[in-house]
Amino acid sequence: MLGLSDLALTYGMVAAALSNKIAISDGYRLAAETGVEIYPILGGGSLPFRGNFSPENIDNVIKDFAGTRTLTIQSALRYDHGYEATALVAKVLAERLHRVAPLRLSSDDREMVLNIIAVFVKNYLSSFYDLMEVATKISDVIPGQRDRLARKSDVGYARDLPHPVELADTLSDLELAAEIRKMKREGAPELPRAISFTASLYSIGLPPEIIGVGRGLREAKERYGVSSFDWLLENYHGLKNSISFACRFVHLKNAAEFLAPSVIAQAEEDIALIDEHLGIACAKETGKDRLYQTILETMRPMLGQVIGIEGDAIISDEGLELNLVNEWILRLAKMRGSLG
Repeated sequence: MLGLSDLALTYGMVAAALSNKIAISDGYRLAAETGVEIYPILGGGSLPFRGNFSPENIDNVIKDFAGTRTLTIQSALRYDHGYEATALVAKVLAERLHRVAPLRLSSDDREMVLNIIAVFVKNYLSSFYDLMEVATKISDVIPGQRDRLARKSDVGYARDLPHPVELADTLSDLELAAEIRKMKREGAPELPRAISFTASLYSIGLPPEIIGVGRGLREAKERYGVSSFDWLLENYHGLKNSISFACRFVHLKNAAEFLAPSVIAQAEEDIALIDEHLGIACAKETGKDRLYQTILETMRPMLGQVIGIEGDAIISDEGLELNLVNEWILRLAKMRGSLG
């Protein structure tokens, strides 16, 4: 059983996708050595950050995680994309998933991919640590759409902090490994669930798919050359589709009201480098997406008040502020096709 959501939360979207490629390849290598067959199950969500298991990207999912024999389809596909789209995805998976030859990485490619993963992790965490506190506050007011263990309860279910040291121990690039080890943090707050974390950043205008990707693309190319960069683009089939989707919902001016200037500066750099390396321009307004931005701007002051961005949270006895924020968050979620 493999997953994308928790890995993306703690290490970023690109690292999560590439890590699962390694896991699938390693699994089939072990199967060949032992004679024990494996049938990998892969879990993910509809938004790109959590896997991009969507009707528009299902062909890329099958290619990116070749060898997977079962995909778990989560509620956003069933309830936000509709019956017909979900039925089509199920039909495509039933016909094609078991026919695709498993992904197999050579030892050299595996070593290269681990180093590339670390590059993206480094750039993701450099922003993640500085936005985590605000994202967690917003996550706690994201409305639940199904019964789940809460982050704060007697049986709470919080995600663990990143463990960059364990990643560093796998790297052949010793200089990079040293940089990764320095990114270990102690005493940080517990992380929210991937769904609410993703929703929290979309709800302020910084889709998490963007974080660290532009800087990661540049550094991977500079460290390991054009051939490694080309390998990434040729073998991560869903990357451009995922980034293109997320770019529609970028609104950094709005996000700047919640996040530190250093995080916004890094996001601006990511966006410029995404355009340079992938040819994808973020935040180009369309009529459809302008409504999304308008709702973000309308919700901004009340969301800040509810989470206490500049002091204690302020909620009336009737909870009208929180109710309005919840309505706006759900409206945004419907527009992008998933809460988180």
